[in-house]
Amino acid sequence: MKHNFKLTFMITLLIMIITVLSAILSYVSFFLVTQHAENVISQNITFVIILFALFVLSISISFLITRIFIRRLVKPVETLIDATNQISVGNFDVRIPSFDSDILNDTELSLLRDSINTMAKELKNNEIFKVDFINNFSHEFKTPINSILGFAKQLQYSDLTSEQVKEYSGIIVKESSRLSELSSNILLLSKLENQTQIHEATTYALDEQIRDCIVSLQLLWEEKDIVFDLQLDSVNITANKELLALVWRNIIGNAIKFSYQSSNIDVALIKGNGKIKVIVKDYGCGIASKDIPYIFDRFYQADSSHNSTGNGLGLTLVSRIIKLHQGSITVESELNQGCKMEIVFNEM
Repeated sequence: MKHNFKLTFMITLLIMIITVLSAILSYVSFFLVTQHAENVISQNITFVIILFALFVLSISISFLITRIFIRRLVKPVETLIDATNQISVGNFDVRIPSFDSDILNDTELSLLRDSINTMAKELKNNEIFKVDFINNFSHEFKTPINSILGFAKQLQYSDLTSEQVKEYSGIIVKESSRLSELSSNILLLSKLENQTQIHEATTYALDEQIRDCIVSLQLLWEEKDIVFDLQLDSVNITANKELLALVWRNIIGNAIKFSYQSSNIDVALIKGNGKIKVIVKDYGCGIASKDIPYIFDRFYQADSSHNSTGNGLGLTLVSRIIKLHQGSITVESELNQGCKMEIVFNEM
C-alpha cells in the first residue's frame, strides 16, 4: 500500500533526528569544555553533567512530541470506533468527516474511514429497500386477499343469481391466480439473486421460441385486434430455455397490455457482428421519461394507482435473467408514443 506505516515512520524518524542532534551537541559541548577546563577531573565531571542534561532533554522532547502525535492519532481512532458502534445499533446515517490533519488523511486511517462511510451508506440503502419491499409486498398481497375474502362472503348469500355467482367466482379465481403468480415470482427472484451463472443451459432455436410465445398469448392480442409484424432471423442460442421464455412472455405480454386497440407490435430478431438482438416495439400508451429509470425496480409500477394488472416484479425478473445471460436491455419510450425494448446477447 502506498502509505504503509507512514505516520509511524515519521514519528520514529523525528525521534532519531532528535537523538542524533543530542549526540552532536554532546560532542560539541565536550570539545568546548576540554579546551577551557583546568584539569581532567573537572573536564570529565562537566562532560557527564552536560551529557546527562542533554540526554534528559532529548528524552523529554521525544516523549512530548510522541505524546502529541499519539494524541492526534488516538482521536481519529476514537471517532472511527464511535461510528462503528453507532452503526452496530442501527444508526446508518452516521458519516465520518475528513480528519483535521493532512498527514492522517493520507494514511490507512483515511481508507478505513472511507470504508466505514461506504458501509453505512450501503446499509442505509438496504434498510430503505427492505422497508419499501415490505410495504410494497404488503400492498400487493393485501389487495387480492381482500378481494377473495369479500367475494367469498358474498357467495355465502343464497339469494344470488347465477350470473352473480359466476362473476364472483371468476374474481376469486383471478385474484387467486394473481397471488399464486406473486408468490412464484418472489421465490424465483430470490433464487436468481443468489445465482451468479446460468444453470441448465441448452442450445435451441430462439426464433421458434419467440413465435411460440406470441402464439401462447394469442387470446390477449386477438381480443385487442393487434397485428404482429415479425422479422425473425434464424438464430440458435445457448441459454436457459425456461428463463428466456419468461423474458419474452413478460416483454411481449406488456407490449400487448399497453397497446391501443387495433394497433401493431413489431418484433425483430437480428444476428450479426457477434451480437443477438431482440427488439419489441409497440405503439401504445408508452412510459413517462421520469419512470423509465425505475421500471426494473421491484414492485415499481408506472401506474401508481395499480389499476393495471401485474405486481411490478415482471421486469425485475426480466432484468435479472438477462444479466445472468451476460446480456443487456435498453428502453426507449414516450407517453402516447409507444415503447421500444431492445435486448442484446453476445453470440455463444
